Amino acid sequence: DVDAKWLVNSLDQNGAEILRKTLDNDISKFSFVPNMSDEHFANNVSGVALKFKLIGMSQMIKIKNRYMEKGLRQRLEMVVNVPNWVNNIDPSEITVEFTHSLPVNDLETAQMVQALKGTVSDETLLGQISFVSDAAAEVQLVSAQKDKDAARDRERFSDQYNDTSGPDDDDDIVR
Repeated sequence: DVDAKWLVNSLDQNGAEILRKTLDNDISKFSFVPNMSDEHFANNVSGVALKFKLIGMSQMIKIKNRYMEKGLRQRLEMVVNVPNWVNNIDPSEITVEFTHSLPVNDLETAQMVQALKGTVSDETLLGQISFVSDAAAEVQLVSAQKDKDAARDRERFSDQYNDTSGPDDDDDIVR
């Protein structure tokens, strides 16, 4: 006795919709990627809450970045070690950097940095800002900028108060 009921679609419209939503939620859950079309995803607009919702995806991104970097380094080693090719490239000196397009709340970060000023070192604070790639170099640039501004201000101050120009002759004085 052979039965082929499984070949026929026995789901009505409501059952198909429930199956679609279940599959959509399961795919999001098992792939660690949040369902961006879910009505509950963006209800809480807090940046911290959004980060918690995206934490699984960010962990997957870090894993994929490590695999990608390892593959790029292996490919670079193969290219550099091609026989009869004169090169001056040291693969260990090449930096692989991945830039993600996740939204960052720079205003909140700037407010946090301003609130912690004087409590935490400037280098640590600058390291928290998303658009600063090298905090130590940025601290040196800020210091150099302050020195340059101070020198310019001293020069203006000394020019203003050491100005000896005035009437050369007594002819210019009206009596």
